[in-house]
Amino acid sequence: MTVFGPTGISPEDVELHAAFAGIELPVESFDLGGGLVLSQSFAHIMGHYVVATREHDGRLPWHPGPWKGAQGGLAVDVRSQLHVPLGCERTNISRLGTIWWIASLLRLRNSYLVRVPFVSDTPFKDIPSSSNDPTFWTIETAVVQLSPTKKRRTEILIEDLEWVRRVWRGSAVLLDDGKFNRAFQLIDQIHWAGSVWPAIPMIWAALESIFSSSSHELRYRLSANLASYLAPRGAERTSKAKKIRNLYDRRSSIVHGARPPKVDDLVSSYEIARSAFIKMIEECAVPTDDLFEAQLFGEQLSGEIE
Repeated sequence: MTVFGPTGISPEDVELHAAFAGIELPVESFDLGGGLVLSQSFAHIMGHYVVATREHDGRLPWHPGPWKGAQGGLAVDVRSQLHVPLGCERTNISRLGTIWWIASLLRLRNSYLVRVPFVSDTPFKDIPSSSNDPTFWTIETAVVQLSPTKKRRTEILIEDLEWVRRVWRGSAVLLDDGKFNRAFQLIDQIHWAGSVWPAIPMIWAALESIFSSSSHELRYRLSANLASYLAPRGAERTSKAKKIRNLYDRRSSIVHGARPPKVDDLVSSYEIARSAFIKMIEECAVPTDDLFEAQLFGEQLSGEIE
């Protein structure tokens, strides 16, 4: 997560109000637990380009004039706001990190095109009457947001909010696992990949990092471990392994230029990854080589594996 904001003011020391764009709440507010509340709120945030043509000389905190306005810029409508109070329940991640975690879980859960363009130290409804200018931190402002599914949901379902409330605090500990952290951030970053072509290799790179600890027989290991993790022994697992191998073969063809990427390749690959990461989050555990061996060979994983 890349954050841009003013110097001298730490987002860890003030109330935070995160702009959740791209979604609408079906209720006025929803308590996510731990002191966090997602609520309806509207703001149209505009950013206009200003050009300075003289280099910064180090004496002032801004570029010297003359300045000139330019046409174009950034504008976004915000219809939901996440409040992260100073007294909220602390987890192993920062308060800004918590905002990203909530947004990324919503993206994962049901393919919401939610993004957090800005985080403010002032509630959006209070900005017009505030005696002080609000402070904004810029987070997710990419112009293009890729949808890895054919669904484009805007109104959040209550059951998805309840799922986030149930899992976000306990599963945050997974981010302390370097392998999971890197893989999950890679999966979440496909929303900003810009097109299908880079998104598909990103998905499989994330899955490789967790489901294949060796590059030896990568295609076999990945499909066998992932299928055994997602499906019970039998015909369902066999079918899942074949599907994963076929998708991985398509990924290889795309990377090496043998075939152009298709949206269906992205959708199918993402659905496999989504199922795996949701299971990890719900179980608060990252699968290990011992688990893969137990699932593949029918052993009991209860501390007895030699």
